[in-house]
Amino acid sequence: MMNNKVIILLVLTSALMSSCAKTVWINPNIPDQQAEKDLAECQNNAMRKNELMKSCMSSKGYHTVAEK
Repeated sequence: MMNNKVIILLVLTSALMSSCAKTVWINPNIPDQQAEKDLAECQNNAMRKNELMKSCMSSKGYHTVAEK
């Protein structure tokens, strides 16, 4: 249960930090549950190691698209 709260907090923090930008990380070959894990991992690494989210998610095969 605690992991879900951490993931939700990370996703919300990321959304707030991105201001009004409406972008979504997409990889059509990855199930939604794995995508959530990958996003949380990249956000955690970005905060701890000063890595850029873009390079982390791109290395996992994701790209951004504007949300409609």
